[in-house]
Amino acid sequence: MIPETRCPARRPTRAAIGRCAGAAALLLATGAPLVAQRELPSVSQLVDSAAVADSAGAFVTRRTVVSLAFDSTGAADWSRVVEPRDAGAAERRLEALLMDRLRPQEPKRTTYLRLEVEPGPPARLRVRSSDYRKPVLTDRGFVAQRLVDAVRRTGLSPTKVALRVLVDENGHVARTQVRNAGSMSVTELEDIARSMAFQPGAVDGRPVPLWIEIPLRIERRRF
Repeated sequence: MIPETRCPARRPTRAAIGRCAGAAALLLATGAPLVAQRELPSVSQLVDSAAVADSAGAFVTRRTVVSLAFDSTGAADWSRVVEPRDAGAAERRLEALLMDRLRPQEPKRTTYLRLEVEPGPPARLRVRSSDYRKPVLTDRGFVAQRLVDAVRRTGLSPTKVALRVLVDENGHVARTQVRNAGSMSVTELEDIARSMAFQPGAVDGRPVPLWIEIPLRIERRRF
């Protein structure tokens, strides 16, 4: 029988997490970002550049930067105006124009890019890499305790688990996908995943919904 050991509920220290090993050893990764590393596409590969330059040149009056996300199929997922901070009607119109004119990209992992638009006419377009910050799990001790409780309650054998979660702009888990449940229940894993709290991820300085993968390994040890 696994001895009764309680883990800290929130923001534990490394030493505190280590004390939980008497009940079960938990190796909790910080989360791998689902982001592709690839060469930047040219402007013409990214968007119908001639049409955008002509159209945007008629109403864009200041430098505008738009973050763009493409999902794993290569389709445009979302866009955000990141500059100027006081984006108005013209910048929103440009964002809508870009989303309408974006070209599908090569299917890979999620890709984040930024398109810089300088006033014209015609407008001048440049593609740049986005600054990306992945979500950070902030309640490792709480998650560890949930998993330890599951081990104690069910007598689970050692197992590896792979979760995929969508973390929204507020750090809450909006969606979950269990890639590998190991010897655990999918329902229980989804419940644990939904209880996780994160520091939200950001692209180009703005919090955005981001998918990450969280691999877990649970082992029972004797001390």
